[in-house]
Amino acid sequence: MKRLLGLLLAGFFMFSQLGVVWGAQEGQQVREGEGQLNMEQALNIARKVLELPAELKSFDVNYQSANEWIDSPRWDFNWFDRQQASFRHYSASIDAETGEVINFRSGEGFPESQQRPAGKLLSKEVSRQKAEAFVKKMVGAKFNELKAMPEFNEPFLKGPYGGPRIYQFRWQRLVNGIPFEDEVAAGVDAYTGKVVNYSFRWTRNINFPKVENIKSVEDARKIFQDSIGLRLYYQRKETPFPGWLQPVRLMYLPGGMEQGGLAIDAVTGKLIHRWNGQEFDKGKLEVKPLSIEGIQEAVYGGKKEQKPLSMEEALAVAEKTFSIPNELKLRDRRYNESWQRKGTRIWGFTWGAPDYRSGTQVSVEVDIDSGEVRSYNKFAPSSGDNGLGGAQISKDEARKIAGGFLKKLFPGKVSSLAGTQEIFSPEEEKNAPYSFNYVRLVNGIPYNGNNINIQVNRRTGEIENLWMMWDERELPASKEAIPAEKALEKFWASEKLELRYLSQQTKGGSPREVRLAYVLAQEVPKGINALTGEAESIYGFPWKQGVYKDLAGHWVNEKVIALAGIGVVDSEGEEFAPDRAITRAEFVKLLVNASQLKPVNPDNPSFEDVAKDKWYYRYVETAVKEGLVKGDGKQFRPEARVTRQEMAVMLNRLIPADKKAEDGPKLESFKDSKAIAPWAKESARRLVGFGIMKGSDGKFAPGSPASRAEAVSLIYFFLQAQDEPGFRATGAGFAAGVIEAFTSLSSHQ
Repeated sequence: MKRLLGLLLAGFFMFSQLGVVWGAQEGQQVREGEGQLNMEQALNIARKVLELPAELKSFDVNYQSANEWIDSPRWDFNWFDRQQASFRHYSASIDAETGEVINFRSGEGFPESQQRPAGKLLSKEVSRQKAEAFVKKMVGAKFNELKAMPEFNEPFLKGPYGGPRIYQFRWQRLVNGIPFEDEVAAGVDAYTGKVVNYSFRWTRNINFPKVENIKSVEDARKIFQDSIGLRLYYQRKETPFPGWLQPVRLMYLPGGMEQGGLAIDAVTGKLIHRWNGQEFDKGKLEVKPLSIEGIQEAVYGGKKEQKPLSMEEALAVAEKTFSIPNELKLRDRRYNESWQRKGTRIWGFTWGAPDYRSGTQVSVEVDIDSGEVRSYNKFAPSSGDNGLGGAQISKDEARKIAGGFLKKLFPGKVSSLAGTQEIFSPEEEKNAPYSFNYVRLVNGIPYNGNNINIQVNRRTGEIENLWMMWDERELPASKEAIPAEKALEKFWASEKLELRYLSQQTKGGSPREVRLAYVLAQEVPKGINALTGEAESIYGFPWKQGVYKDLAGHWVNEKVIALAGIGVVDSEGEEFAPDRAITRAEFVKLLVNASQLKPVNPDNPSFEDVAKDKWYYRYVETAVKEGLVKGDGKQFRPEARVTRQEMAVMLNRLIPADKKAEDGPKLESFKDSKAIAPWAKESARRLVGFGIMKGSDGKFAPGSPASRAEAVSLIYFFLQAQDEPGFRATGAGFAAGVIEAFTSLSSHQ
């Protein structure tokens, strides 16, 4: 959060400093600030490190002076080339005092009709060596103060047409042998071996306290267990695929997750916020139901049973809920179905000045199905005194205003909310609105990712901002959770506390303060799955490197990791057998998992060859229960193998007929394209064109039994392709098409 805030404010300062020039040409005179390097000197450094094509002459340039967010003045450059067959973008930032490269990025976007360069990809180890050699050259003697940061399991997520494949490496700065937040990072393109991105963060003019009179790590661990501990949370997984409703796990996570992460002051032993040093006590970490005077208890039972709102009805809800200034005119109406909020349909409206010039602007989003407001924002330019003059309401008064607004707007949700402790920001003592965050409680357990945020203008008491994320789904039962003591034992088996220097933004802004503190060592936050007892990343991917021991070095390993992280592929057992032919039953399981359907286990089977005691029974029966296939008592042939052309036909039926793939690879590029059966040719053509189906050694191999690896790859690319316009096939519709394909292709198998 701290870094994000810094980037946002840095972006603001970018447009507020002197010396900003857009569309500059080399050799043009530009007014500079107080930095030692002029624009031409900084430009030469940027061109050299980027290996910029000579034909790129025009660029955007910005000069920033030092401020509370950046330690020294800098020059920022951007080059774009939209005229070439491939889109090219280069950028670099140069320290105007030292000439050091702060960051750069170079890359070429490849159009859908063009594959990535052919040839063997570099291994991760070779790429690491290239990155390290580059960093040594860039930072010189500072490299002796760097330590390579541990890597975590981060699958490559390539687009259907190949896309960039970049290995990222990071090094952390050590001060007195203790890690500090400064770091250096470099990314290597595995296709070309070039360093395509680089960042250098090195804080100057800051004092580091001596390592003396501090608590031992044993003391810190006891403080952690007594004051922070592990608490149950509902935690959503982050998934790499569009359209995917993120699964929710019941997890034991370190207390204080709602506050953004806590640390233990190594000198005082007190709990502090990791990024700004605000002190906490154990009582403030308790997550309790919201208390608003006069509130009536109510239980929210999901979306209201009502007819979906029309655009006019949604507009009426927005205008009734908020006071839209009379001088503002409705300028924009928009409809949205967001893949990030699957199943949520939104009407959005924006009001502004009639002449479209700068001024007050209001925007509102209304849920079409529930009739609830999902978001509200009011932007008004500050008056001459920048809003600082006149009386200001207190934070307690603002909190009551926010609570009253919650009660008015969401009467059925208020009893399911808990107010989290507010964290001060450097802007708090200036003109920023008061911000209040409320997390949803389910059976008394916080549901991370379901929350409501309200901002109140500190001078007028008006609601300036509202944002709500809320979804209804079946959640794991807390009664099945392992004991907290067992979770803590599992947690310490894979985690530890580490002494670090923390740079913290204190009240009043600069100068920043450095404190010695104990924090959890892992860079990626993790906890314990309360149902399995396994350590997992909060983002949802398997914590252990790899999933099956027989996938090490296999081309499908990263796809299996990604699909295992969202539950499409099991991560149990020791072997995956990627090269074995996949059966109809196995493929049904993949597809039902990918469709996010809950398996059922009825008493009476729908097919005579799908026995109740078979592992695949519930997956086939799930399709029957959902009305996706009708059980007629005949054969399903669960053990039969599936050919590649049969898979092409199955998946093609799920893609809208009007969705074109003319710009993708051509089926005729395969040596054996004529061997594809007539009934499968058009399906194969489309699947190849979309980049979902790939060949091997220039062949499509239409009649060959599909391997388990090929099936996983097919599902992987299919899920990613759903982000393409007009390419939507998820949920019940997805499974229905697949089961229909299975039951209607018997004449071709």
